[in-house]
Amino acid sequence: MKIIRWETEISDYNLDFVSLIDQTPPIFKVATDSGALFEVIMEPGIVGPYVIADEEHLTNYWVIIKSIEKKIGSTFIIEPSNLASRFEILVDSELYKHYVVATSSSCLEVLSIEPPEIRRGQK
Repeated sequence: MKIIRWETEISDYNLDFVSLIDQTPPIFKVATDSGALFEVIMEPGIVGPYVIADEEHLTNYWVIIKSIEKKIGSTFIIEPSNLASRFEILVDSELYKHYVVATSSSCLEVLSIEPPEIRRGQK
């Protein structure tokens, strides 16, 4: 497994999970260590399935990240992804990339054709 930095506005922050708004599109809210809120927007048709994993799963990523000399940050891409194999209904799975937004206690893992949109949130 290879972990690659996904350059975003929140890459260099320590993040905390705030909420998941289960609507269309789903919105994953995070807060930076300075208190700024951000939303990860998962647009249907671009973003495929997603999962929220707990700290135990996240620990596996941190072990790999610590062995990499380059700074990865809180947003990264997994290559090759084994996440697609968990979703049998996913058509053309080779078109999707595996994006991760890691917080202090969980991580959002998204299969997406294009990077999910990240924008400043509102309180």
